Amino acid sequence: MENAWTILHEKRDGRISDPYYLALYRAIDGYQDQEQSDSDLRIFERVTDMRRQRQVLNLYRWVLAPLEKKGVSSSGYSHTDLAERNLAKLEALWKKP
Repeated sequence: MENAWTILHEKRDGRISDPYYLALYRAIDGYQDQEQSDSDLRIFERVTDMRRQRQVLNLYRWVLAPLEKKGVSSSGYSHTDLAERNLAKLEALWKKP
């Protein structure tokens, strides 16, 4: 996703300023602080499209998955605790009956 983000940025694609896509990018890149994580959580909490909800949950799960499962390291990922918190809150919010 980071490569895709770079390409969109270089082409000055309008999606790079969309709050949803910015939040996805930060979720992949790692959070600088709790304020940033909280801001993204508020953006994701407003998502009503089930496909996008799955996208967000899968992204967090992938980031937090062990290296053996995904094939790349998260060793440089900052604040996994915030990503775990966001994932738990969104799983509870979007839990289907």
